[in-house]
Amino acid sequence: MFTLANTFESPLLLLPELKKQIRSRVKTCPFQAILRTWKQAEMLVNARTSKEDGLGQVLSWIANFVAKPNASLGRQGAVCPFLPRALKSDSLFFHELKLDTKLGDDQIDELIKTFADVFANTLPNVGKSRLNKAIVLVFPNLTDELAVKLIEETQHRLKPFFVGRGLMLGEFHENHQGEGIRNDKFRPLQSPVPLLVIRHLIPSDLLFLVRKSDSAARRVHFLQSFLNVLSSSLSEEIRKEASSALIEALSELEQVRQEIAI
Repeated sequence: MFTLANTFESPLLLLPELKKQIRSRVKTCPFQAILRTWKQAEMLVNARTSKEDGLGQVLSWIANFVAKPNASLGRQGAVCPFLPRALKSDSLFFHELKLDTKLGDDQIDELIKTFADVFANTLPNVGKSRLNKAIVLVFPNLTDELAVKLIEETQHRLKPFFVGRGLMLGEFHENHQGEGIRNDKFRPLQSPVPLLVIRHLIPSDLLFLVRKSDSAARRVHFLQSFLNVLSSSLSEEIRKEASSALIEALSELEQVRQEIAI
């Protein structure tokens, strides 16, 4: 049986009711409920003796790659345009998860879903500043082979859950073959350590919700959630684009249902 350490580092930045909720899961939840800011993560890495520290590799990767421009990107600005704002506002949080690889998919899913509540209750959680917030889940004990299976498959299963809550769940690992938007030779999702990243859904995420590689049913869910969650913040152009894609997905879904009924 796994245990949850009844320890919270200051400042944890979680609301009191969430602390109680997490502590009530002491005997069943396989992780320490500790979020660290960038500065706290740096202090922890500096205190460790291992030069192969997974968290340290992630911090270096973010600072030297994700938050900086790249000639292969195909546009100006940082690889992740969100990162500089998150770092400046100290709204990037880290949590290390050493998964038991014998856990079933349902157990892993329930574990990762818990962080949707952690995210919602982590400050800042009101106003525009909340959009700079992200939680980086670091999986230092996963091998490359396991990372492909656990990270990519978990992200695929849980994407509808997170989008339905107005969030995005991104996946990263060393051999990720996801291509850059403007350069299919660029691999922006390759990280030195397997990661899942939780952040708010934003208008420019529409691009990731209309991919034909997703079933019509998934796209309907994604687009309905997108329009409902971001209704007041969408430009007319993006609203029309999302609505058109939703109509197309609904039409495809109805066609599939009719074919099944024949």
